[in-house]
Amino acid sequence: MPTWDTISPHLVPVLCQLAVFLVSIGIIRRQILDPFTNSHAGREKRVSDARATADREATLAAEQRAAYEARLASAREQAEARRQEIRGAAQAHERKVLGDALDATEARLAQSRDELASQVTAARTALAAEARNMARDMAARVLGRAP
Repeated sequence: MPTWDTISPHLVPVLCQLAVFLVSIGIIRRQILDPFTNSHAGREKRVSDARATADREATLAAEQRAAYEARLASAREQAEARRQEIRGAAQAHERKVLGDALDATEARLAQSRDELASQVTAARTALAAEARNMARDMAARVLGRAP
């Protein structure tokens, strides 16, 4: 076992080295490790804050998208209802216009038929008179009574 006399001459340098080591550890801790640890902790906090913000924004975006899609669906339903209303009005107008055109055409056709019938009657009367005249002329020529 070592004695005090053998240990004591080495005790002061060992204690000095231990003091230098502890002071060095304290300096290294204060100058390097604590800032690094704080920086790392700050980075982790910023990342977690950014993730929380992103999650909130994603939730808000999903809510806004759902509201937008609901408004869009409502607008589409209203547009479809308006389209059906306009289409119905257009079809009713088309039926009215076509009915009026058909009535006008039928009236014009009836008028044309009446005019044609009166012209046919007049032509038959004229032809009958002319046929009688021609028959008389032919009979006179055949019988030798030429004018």
